[in-house]
Amino acid sequence: MCDTIALIGPMCAGKSSTARLLATRLGMAHVELDRLRWDYYQEIGYDEQMATLLRSSEPGLLERSNYWKPFEAYAVERAVQDFPGCVLDFGAGNGVYEDAALFARVQQALATVAHVILLLPTPDLAEATAVVNTRLAQLLQEVAGTVNPEALRLNAHFVNHPSSRQLATQIIYTGEQTPEQVCETIVQNLGLNASAKPGEPLTQLDRHYTDPRLVDLYDIENPHGPDFDFFLQLADELHAQQILDLGCGTGLLTRQLAVDGRKVTGVDPAAAMLAYARRQPGAEQVTWVEGNSSALGTPNADLVLMTSNVAQVFLDDEQWATTLGHIHAALRPGGHLAFESRNPADRGWEQWNPATTLTQLETPHGPVETWLEVVGVENARVQFRGYNLFKKTGEVLVVTSTLRYRSYAEISNSLSKAGFIIEQVYGNWQREPFNNSSRMMVFIARRSGGST
Repeated sequence: MCDTIALIGPMCAGKSSTARLLATRLGMAHVELDRLRWDYYQEIGYDEQMATLLRSSEPGLLERSNYWKPFEAYAVERAVQDFPGCVLDFGAGNGVYEDAALFARVQQALATVAHVILLLPTPDLAEATAVVNTRLAQLLQEVAGTVNPEALRLNAHFVNHPSSRQLATQIIYTGEQTPEQVCETIVQNLGLNASAKPGEPLTQLDRHYTDPRLVDLYDIENPHGPDFDFFLQLADELHAQQILDLGCGTGLLTRQLAVDGRKVTGVDPAAAMLAYARRQPGAEQVTWVEGNSSALGTPNADLVLMTSNVAQVFLDDEQWATTLGHIHAALRPGGHLAFESRNPADRGWEQWNPATTLTQLETPHGPVETWLEVVGVENARVQFRGYNLFKKTGEVLVVTSTLRYRSYAEISNSLSKAGFIIEQVYGNWQREPFNNSSRMMVFIARRSGGST
């Protein structure tokens, strides 16, 4: 099951059609807030007589809508709470708030939603207003036989008010796409496994592995460092001739391993990362495979690596055990597995905030500011958001990620159950022994049944 997805936007932006298709595509429930809102409104004292009085006394829909705003904010809070793991189809007013306190409440509620997607026809707000209002006028003419100019005015407000853009984790500009095409665009942008058939559960990848702009930033943010030196030295010490790099990403380390006649394979589920890797110098020395651990096969490898905290993306114990089983099968008896994982006792995520993580980057897309913000910590899982501000355009790409923090004991037990013997656990890249205050755990484990 995928994380919760919320679609927001003005009237006639295509939210409901897209939400229905998306829910079917991802095997998720589709929840229409417009169908639930009246029950939610009544929970906090919605007064239909007051609403009727306002209809006769206030000059326009926009002015009358102010009465509804507290109820709309409450409906968002309740829907997010009541329907996790669903595709939430919000009404046009649910993403627009003039009152700062109401906006803050909705922003806090949506902080728990992994993907808040704003649908607009085009980045040009005047053009977007014209497109959705043309559709709305046609719909009103068909349904009511007349077009209320106040409805068009209200919808223009929904398009132009900044709050919906501030709430969104990403904006999809639909252009001339059909709802089916918009659905597939969202599937691709969220980094979902498009090879799955419609209706089947999909494997989700974080956006920084799938959006080409963010892929271009990856090696800039994660250059060659002491971790690379550690793994390169380890490969030399083990005389490893056949190496598998699981979760190889852009292949920066993978290509450096492919020297002296070694047979090196980089495996990653993100097509965009592999496309970048294949364009780099030395890429022809590596075999690149798109897939997860099941794609490792049984090549009797000498060494399998999982670097850059890849081990933490496996959130469920079953997922992790399956991955270790695939790695065990891919290694020769006596072959080695090496990986690192952050130490949960260090509680390093407590330092992930805009003040401490703000970074300025020079990139092919111009200057970019990046920072992190923790959303929540629960059941050894840390959910956080990475913000990427492209200063040339003003666009902010937001990536929601979750990492699993397993303890030393949990990892040790899982390795033992999978048929591995732990040879070393280091607390840093300088090979100092691990202790409870170490920032990380670097595991070197050997497949049983053979010698080193």
